[in-house]
Amino acid sequence: MSARDLEGQTIGDYRLEAFLGEGAFGAVFRSTQLALDRPLRRVAVKLSHRTDLRADEAVELLGDAFMLADAMDQITDTAAKLHLVHVFDAGLTAEDGRAFLAMEYVEGISLADRIAGQGRLDAEQLTTWAVQIASALGALHRLARPLMHRDLKPDNVMLGLDNRVRLIDFGLAVRHGESRRSDGVAGTVGYMAPEASSGKSTPASDVYSLGVLMYEGLTGQHPFRALVPPVGLSDDEQDDWLLQAKRRHSVVPPSALSNTVTPKLDRIVLRCLKYEPHERFRDAAELHAALTRKSSPAPKKESTQADGDKSTRRLREAREEVERELATTQTRVDRFDLLRTSAELHSKLGEHAEAASRLREAWEMTKDTGLVPDTHGRVRLLTELADAYRRAGNEFQAKRFEADRSRERGGGR
Repeated sequence: MSARDLEGQTIGDYRLEAFLGEGAFGAVFRSTQLALDRPLRRVAVKLSHRTDLRADEAVELLGDAFMLADAMDQITDTAAKLHLVHVFDAGLTAEDGRAFLAMEYVEGISLADRIAGQGRLDAEQLTTWAVQIASALGALHRLARPLMHRDLKPDNVMLGLDNRVRLIDFGLAVRHGESRRSDGVAGTVGYMAPEASSGKSTPASDVYSLGVLMYEGLTGQHPFRALVPPVGLSDDEQDDWLLQAKRRHSVVPPSALSNTVTPKLDRIVLRCLKYEPHERFRDAAELHAALTRKSSPAPKKESTQADGDKSTRRLREAREEVERELATTQTRVDRFDLLRTSAELHSKLGEHAEAASRLREAWEMTKDTGLVPDTHGRVRLLTELADAYRRAGNEFQAKRFEADRSRERGGGR
């Protein structure tokens, strides 16, 4: 008998009322937990395909549930717990030795279904859900032994009837630093961070996946949809091609595809999608702080004179908002990122001297710190700095930073 055929039966204290779906592990049922033969509460029960399991085999099979339950016990943030599915019970069926798991039943639809049905989501609603996801992930990332999801995608985000997010499917979750489990490729390719594709996941890898999810929800499109490998490449060659293409690719800002996206949300999503982990938010807790941080109010203008065409106005508004955040930000990582963003906006507006000034301050912040630990990142920053000075007409400074770049490439400073 397959696990699916058990629909309608009672297994121990659980009446399996409706088959919901199945996967590699087994079948999932909407169920009722019984106590003294009376209904106690509605739950979801996962029942393994495998039968005649020993207790140690069941523990291994249900390892992700035990890990999540242990993490939930350590989390003190009650708000974050609201967005994680609670595990109630686990064991072996007496009849045929199947592993089972009883957990919170979430009635609703997946975020993937919501995106498919609507095409794209309003930025305010998507941000609300992103804050909830980041809250849950952030609590896991900030444990003494951080827990990474490693398979965050719209299919693994449930939207309850209360319009609240729950993260599901921790089958690939792992404690950061547990090399026996964290090494190796895990996740869904379209949402996987570049370093995760080579088996080196960190909390920043979950941030990348959340960035892809946010971009897709806001625009209805994948951020790297334009990257199509040449025909004839093997699977490994396609993966290598995509990795290199992502390193060079500039993602179109979400606001270009949705007029509900603010400049602040643009910056946050694009930072999540940075190729290098150290250029992203270091974990979901830091992302949560950015999503919930309120910008300083814009100063009132004495004149309503037009600022030029729509594109220029939006660039100026974005630049002004970044400058306001620069004036109030307290953390070194946030300031570094804002300086880079400010420089890019100044450059697009033709304000090259200001762009060079911002990049130079960012470069000074990297000295004797681990802010940009890899040579590739420092070389890229120096290239941007030299180019900015050249566009500003300062050839002396451009050559100076090109010389610094050459020293970096040579392994010295």
